[in-house]
Amino acid sequence: MAIAPLVIFYAMGYRVGIDLGDALPVGVLIIETEPRRAQITIDNKVVGATPRSVSNLPPGEVTISISKDGYVAWLKRLTIEPTVVTYLNSVRLFPTQPKNSIMLNNIDSFSLSPNRQLLAATTPDYKLHVIDEEGSPVISPLPTYIASQELLWSPDSNRILLITDNTTSVIDITDRSPRPRRLPALRQARQITWDPRIPGRLLAVSRAGDLFAYNIATDTTVRLASSVHTFATSSHNIYVVGASTRQIDIHNLQGQLARTLSWPVDQTIDQLLVTPSGHVAVQFNDKSLAVLDEEEEFQPVADNILRAGWSPDGQLLYIQVDETSLHVFNARDERLSYLPPGQLRLVLRLSRSLRSPQWFAGGHHLIYQVDDEIIITEVDTRDHPISYTVASTNLGNSQATVGQNGDTIFYLKRTGAATQLVATSLIVE
Repeated sequence: MAIAPLVIFYAMGYRVGIDLGDALPVGVLIIETEPRRAQITIDNKVVGATPRSVSNLPPGEVTISISKDGYVAWLKRLTIEPTVVTYLNSVRLFPTQPKNSIMLNNIDSFSLSPNRQLLAATTPDYKLHVIDEEGSPVISPLPTYIASQELLWSPDSNRILLITDNTTSVIDITDRSPRPRRLPALRQARQITWDPRIPGRLLAVSRAGDLFAYNIATDTTVRLASSVHTFATSSHNIYVVGASTRQIDIHNLQGQLARTLSWPVDQTIDQLLVTPSGHVAVQFNDKSLAVLDEEEEFQPVADNILRAGWSPDGQLLYIQVDETSLHVFNARDERLSYLPPGQLRLVLRLSRSLRSPQWFAGGHHLIYQVDDEIIITEVDTRDHPISYTVASTNLGNSQATVGQNGDTIFYLKRTGAATQLVATSLIVE
């Protein structure tokens, strides 16, 4: 019983001074990195390798350096607070000399499969190439006879849609002799989307404004809703905004209406952003953004935005409010001490325009293009957000896409002579 208070104080982070007997509150630092086994230095003292918990840190500012052979060192000043655990659980190290590999030459566009293991690419001679991560062909180059504007993989990574303004074709790469098959039922349809749960089924909005489901195997369609302005899907539901209503109708994947959400303000929805788990953000016609909280109430986020996107875990939103800045809004993640829930925080502001922002693997970094550079920036703004330049694309939109676990970046390198599909490895072997 006599030592019980000491145990409690120890658990809270206090230590007893040997000489004076004073209670000295200290802090704890927990560090995790990708890759692991990186060396940690605090105020020029090596304290071990990641992952690691460093205890008995006196309160105040410390300089933390994390390094590993072949990678750019990570460096920040953080404030250690007494009796508080400070987390650095999203540190990413990037190679000093990334390895580049040319996957294909003379490319118009490309798309990475949902399993992050295959790449589909089109060429100016109207051929489709499907290769693996090493650049080896999965099928022979396939004539498509159309200039595809969009390549859309099925959730199981077995089929590819080739979409133009007027036509949609499908290719099953698991067939012995794959070839494009026209889908007349989808002619001039918009918002063509693979059903997230039912294999071989597509969702789309017809010219007449009907939301319908199309089964590729049976070549049949089923109308799910009429007078549709826009829709989005989660793993279990379809979220539908009508053409003349100010509400969201939530259907199950069979089209049955489950419930309806509405809001008191005089606004109409322009776009829906829905995560697989069902977290919802809405962009209104005045370009303002709101999220749906756990009580299904709309919480305002920003007054005027260009674009936004959910993190892979559906907890954070990146928000671009103008051409030169990126913000992050924490919708639900209570683990981030540097970004409390319900707050919108500036991550970076540049003197140049940034394009095509998206989440990097893990949801703790953003990747985007500035002029001819592809850049990755962490969203941890403590001290300063650390950025890394992946590559130079020279001309045009790189269409940068993140491979599995963030180990590889695929992008188009455009020059005056040709456009190459390039893979940049972020792992030092």
